[in-house]
Amino acid sequence: MIKCDQSCIEKPGDTPACVAACEKGCLEAVDVREVVSDIHKGFELKAATSSSSLTPSSPSSDLAAATQGLCVFCGTCEMVCPVDAIKVVDNYPEIDKKKCIMCGSCLAACPVLLPSGAGSIWDPRTIANIRYTSKAGKYVLRGFGTERRLPNFDDILIVPAQASIAPVDKYREPCNTQVTLGTRYAEEPLTLQAPVLIAGMSFGALSRESKLALAKGSAMVGSCANTGEGGMLPEERELADKLIVQYSSG
Repeated sequence: MIKCDQSCIEKPGDTPACVAACEKGCLEAVDVREVVSDIHKGFELKAATSSSSLTPSSPSSDLAAATQGLCVFCGTCEMVCPVDAIKVVDNYPEIDKKKCIMCGSCLAACPVLLPSGAGSIWDPRTIANIRYTSKAGKYVLRGFGTERRLPNFDDILIVPAQASIAPVDKYREPCNTQVTLGTRYAEEPLTLQAPVLIAGMSFGALSRESKLALAKGSAMVGSCANTGEGGMLPEERELADKLIVQYSSG
């Protein structure tokens, strides 16, 4: 999309001078308002079917400042805002931050994709699920945690020894996954045999059996368990090789 500084369009339906003068017919005037609904529906559909949860930017900063110089004054953001928090004043979109729910709809539908700001806590998939629930009157049936991307071993980067001769059978070479945390400042750095930590989950949120299983598993792989805020079980301390203890509010 090319920004045009000429004011040759006075009312809807007018043909820009550049389009009328184009001899090759390669230019075309498009009414952005006609495609806004399709853009927004496509965003909702993609958010509802996406396997990953990418967090969109939030219109927490002034939309007018973010789009200054590049806004095409189409009014898309005003049209798609579900709470009427955006008004186009003097050809610039302004956000009423008291009304804005930071849903990201204006960002998804904006044809120039310029608005930016702090990250929203609601990802597109969550927004789509909430809208489905409000329209259908029932919640989305899903297995807990099965619809979002979870950490896996592909996230671990193994750095090869570049100065060594490449082995013939790479799978036969030893691989050291040891990681030491706090080597610069800690008096007693924490050394782990695997770069995986057990998150802090309290006893009560997890059953006794779950807490003991995590402690035992962390010891088997040479990692570290975490008590969470719910206290430490005596058996948990016995089974865990290394244990992070939380107290007070964490």
